[in-house]
Amino acid sequence: MLGKYKAVLALLLLIILVPLTLLMTLGLWVPTLAGIWLPLGTRIALDESPRITRKGLIIPDLRYLVGDCQLAHITNASLSHPSRWLLNVGTVELDSACLAKLPQTEQSPAAPKTLAQWQAMLPNTWINIDKLIFSPWQEWQGKLSLALTSDIQQLRYQGEKVKFQGQLKGQQLTVSELDVVAFENQPPV
Repeated sequence: MLGKYKAVLALLLLIILVPLTLLMTLGLWVPTLAGIWLPLGTRIALDESPRITRKGLIIPDLRYLVGDCQLAHITNASLSHPSRWLLNVGTVELDSACLAKLPQTEQSPAAPKTLAQWQAMLPNTWINIDKLIFSPWQEWQGKLSLALTSDIQQLRYQGEKVKFQGQLKGQQLTVSELDVVAFENQPPV
């Protein structure tokens, strides 16, 4: 009888300790696991370990690398699910010079081929990026907000030199606002 109690206690400790250990070491094993789905020659790196809170998943710092070139750097990201998926990101820096270094791979036969197929895969999501920076075009940086469903995708981008608001429903794009400041000291186009 005493042996059964020890076995049950050991099993309970195992059930508690294994998930806690996995949560505490997210930064160590998540990049390796994500590498399974990433293109060859690319990887993600986490400088700080993600945290799971009552409000959702917090990722303080994430980098997407192509070889030794940093294609994307994401800071202060949080993912939650209040009524639909909500991704809030502090800063996203994209380096266009790294795009040429992406490896050429054959398209998977299971990959979506049309816009409608891509749209059908979209979950109901809100995405907010407070500061989106395109390198080497930093002057075009701004705030990006997306509201996505499989039926309608709404996009709003607001920067110092460009403002855009549009909606994509099926293949029909409706632009409700587009302001571009192409030249200094000139009104927007």
